[in-house]
Amino acid sequence: MTKKGAVSIMFYLVINSIFAQTDANKTSQVSPSSTTSTTIKSDKENQLYLFTQVMPSFPGGEEKLKAFLQKNFIYPEYEREHGITGTVNVSFVVEKDGRLTDVKVVKGVPKGSGCDEEGVRLVKLMPKWNPGTQGGENVRVQMSLPIIFSSQKPSKPQETVSKPKPKSTIKK
Repeated sequence: MTKKGAVSIMFYLVINSIFAQTDANKTSQVSPSSTTSTTIKSDKENQLYLFTQVMPSFPGGEEKLKAFLQKNFIYPEYEREHGITGTVNVSFVVEKDGRLTDVKVVKGVPKGSGCDEEGVRLVKLMPKWNPGTQGGENVRVQMSLPIIFSSQKPSKPQETVSKPKPKSTIKK
């Protein structure tokens, strides 16, 4: 595997097909009485939410997440050399203490298992997140992060053609 080089990557944080825009200084809160939460596990202690009043966030917000991914991203060599592109959807759980667990590929890149492995590696490399809260308490939240692998070969620099200097026509 080699570093990104001239490869262009776009990252988006998606929460179950809803695009959430968060800022490190802004946190949208909804009053407990005005919303219902969606859960996928009913065990009270280990309840797993899909949506919460305050969704989990990367420390520093979306811009820091993008910077983290771009800094640590490695385009798999085989996939880069063969022009394999696509989106890897990585699912994970943000625990009550912000740890990321249960990291797995939900949908991978066809013929691009290196892309799938890279998506999982990136999520496992992340620091603890700010946990999601429901009713003022930290809760477990399932998240999804699509990572787009887009191989854009750099355009060749324009060759500068220098015109030959005219020969001197002065006779000696």
